[in-house]
Amino acid sequence: MASHNQYKIQQLRMLNQQRLLEAIVILFTAIFITALLPSLLLEYLYADQVLTEAPPLLKYLPLVSFAAGILYDLYVLIGNMTRSKQIATLEKSAMETLPMMDQAKDDQELKELEALVDKALTDQSKTKQSAKKSARKRAQKK
Repeated sequence: MASHNQYKIQQLRMLNQQRLLEAIVILFTAIFITALLPSLLLEYLYADQVLTEAPPLLKYLPLVSFAAGILYDLYVLIGNMTRSKQIATLEKSAMETLPMMDQAKDDQELKELEALVDKALTDQSKTKQSAKKSARKRAQKK
């Protein structure tokens, strides 16, 4: 159970990092499209045409690309926040189960120690009894 929680926590953290990296790449791509694509379109796509006003593509392309980048960043932010909450709850549950496991381990060790002490006491009492018997036999022989 604890190893499963630890694995899930690790996976969620890795997914958070991956999504954050994707969000950064998407935002930089959106900024690149917003800044450079309209001038590239004017230079190569509309090079042979005489334009009296800006085509609608040039008007809306920067807005759409930048809005897409921002929306994806918000999506990643919300997803990372929910995964962070899941990580916190998994860590909390792992910390709550840890003392129970330690308590069970302590109880088991205590039982083993009690058994060893009982065995040592019975062995010691047997050796005392046998020593007394042998002392009586020696005393009777004299």
